[in-house]
Amino acid sequence: MIILDDSVGLVAVQVVVAGALVVGAADLFVVSVVLGLLETLRGILRSLLFSSSSSSSSSSSSSA
Repeated sequence: MIILDDSVGLVAVQVVVAGALVVGAADLFVVSVVLGLLETLRGILRSLLFSSSSSSSSSSSSSA
């Protein structure tokens, strides 16, 4: 898109729009990193919980 009249107002609007897009992109990046970390943590907790419950049930069944 070509803007022929680069007045101060148009440049200011472009700066505001560009800033909003940069902030939005940064927010999406941070959210994706946080969700990835939460998914990894969920996997670790799930493996710990299931491994401890399966080992405790197998040890209780072997002692019975």
